[in-house]
Amino acid sequence: MIAVATSLFVVSCKSNTDKVGGEAVETTTTVEEPAAKEEPASVVGVWKMTDITLDMEIPKGQEKAFADMKKKMVDATVYTFNADGTMSFKNNLVKETKGTYVYENGKITIDNSTTKQQESVTVDELTADKLVITSEQGGRKATMSFAK
Repeated sequence: MIAVATSLFVVSCKSNTDKVGGEAVETTTTVEEPAAKEEPASVVGVWKMTDITLDMEIPKGQEKAFADMKKKMVDATVYTFNADGTMSFKNNLVKETKGTYVYENGKITIDNSTTKQQESVTVDELTADKLVITSEQGGRKATMSFAK
């Protein structure tokens, strides 16, 4: 038992010197540090809409007008969530709206300062640079995707 322990000690204390072509060459071993824990993604930031899917039937003959309206909405919609709990929203249909928000339990609850109304949206996906939310109003669902 002592012989085994001694041989393990000798092997573990071995120099990192190798011989190459009869000459001693010092080698270095690099130990990688474990990856730092990633912080959970945050809603804080400026989010530009990239897509919207509306749960509604488009009337016949209105497809082009609807597609144009959707493109304008996507191009103009921006949510800004600040670290202090304030937020703003703007698009081509309404002037900038300000309020406060809380993000918890997979939902963002927004208190609109102008209308004094509250709205909650479900967060379907949140990464460092992508936010997907679903909103239901009047029995209709809208799924919106955003990028930072």
